[in-house]
Amino acid sequence: MALCLGLAYLWANGDFDSAYPTMPTLLFVYGTLRRRPRGSHHPLLRRSRCVGIAWLRGRLYDLGRYPALVLGADPHERVRGELYAVPSTGNHWRRLDAYEECAAGDPRAEYRRERIEVQRHDGKAVTAWCYVYNRSIRGYRRIMPADYRVYQRRRATAAAPQGEKHA
Repeated sequence: MALCLGLAYLWANGDFDSAYPTMPTLLFVYGTLRRRPRGSHHPLLRRSRCVGIAWLRGRLYDLGRYPALVLGADPHERVRGELYAVPSTGNHWRRLDAYEECAAGDPRAEYRRERIEVQRHDGKAVTAWCYVYNRSIRGYRRIMPADYRVYQRRRATAAAPQGEKHA
């Protein structure tokens, strides 16, 4: 968490480039790639750096084990997520694409990776990669509010037997 906040400070004060001699590429994550409840990173992002909380215009849908993002134009429909600086070297992007079942140019792929405008926690707009759902959302339940962590907590609490506390 301190590293994430430290990088956010560097970035907000225009010194982000000095933290990364070879500039990584930004990735907006909104679902299963977000930090775990206790703050640990997803294994695929352990070599990446959390830049901070961010939002984009869109909606989330519950696919069961993970959410689907559909981009939108309405400024009142905001999806909350996290912004990561992913190294440009190595096979980080190939592994992320495989995890998201994203294949460039394949119209049958479950997700497509797109560069989109994201609002950082301080309101500044940046461009980041994001995995966008590439299929129909017909029949899937919309996640409201569009914050997958909040949704998971509510779902877990609702599923806990009465009289028991859910950690």
